[in-house]
Amino acid sequence: MPNFYKSSEHHCSHGTALTAAVPCPHATLKTHADHNPPHLMSKILKVPLEPFLPGSPERRPFVLLAFVSGLQCDPAALQKALGTLDCALVNATLIAGPQPFIAALHRSLQNYRKACMKTRSIYTELLFALSPSTNVTESLKTFGLGTGDAPLLAVRFFSDDADQFAQDLRAQLHCHIDDLPALEDIGRFARRAEIARLFRTTDGAHLDRECCSVLASKGI
Repeated sequence: MPNFYKSSEHHCSHGTALTAAVPCPHATLKTHADHNPPHLMSKILKVPLEPFLPGSPERRPFVLLAFVSGLQCDPAALQKALGTLDCALVNATLIAGPQPFIAALHRSLQNYRKACMKTRSIYTELLFALSPSTNVTESLKTFGLGTGDAPLLAVRFFSDDADQFAQDLRAQLHCHIDDLPALEDIGRFARRAEIARLFRTTDGAHLDRECCSVLASKGI
């Protein structure tokens, strides 16, 4: 476990101990945006998996992140795209900041590695891990695509091809890819009052930390 996490141990249904990661207040995570093609340097963020899955056998041990907006396809096309895009589409307005996102990323990857996911794929596992609810259906509905009107965070696991990710997003969603220069910018679209209500906390200076505490006590 990297030293920028505080941890709280829980157990999955298989009896395996899991660690709910709660990033410390001053946590930073090295990203690889500078290794992207020049025209994508501020568009697609590349996050290494090593802090989450030490010694990962994955051939491409990265997570790719991108903000997308202005989707120009009907609901039926959106649902079809979800089946072929190989990524999660997260409601970006419900991400308070980098800390709760890192915690959810860590938990979903650990559940995936330990084969005790509560959902059918690592992408739905991420949506579930982001939610304070223990109800899977409710979590996917709240943190997922929705109507497509809100800004979205696209997340692709186990890939390092930023150019291909951008092409896939534009081709399938007919969307605009917004700047995401650093992980610290991931809470840029946060609707803080809505998040505070959802997590049953107050909209204060440490909302992201409060969200982390709620997620750590979720017990999945």
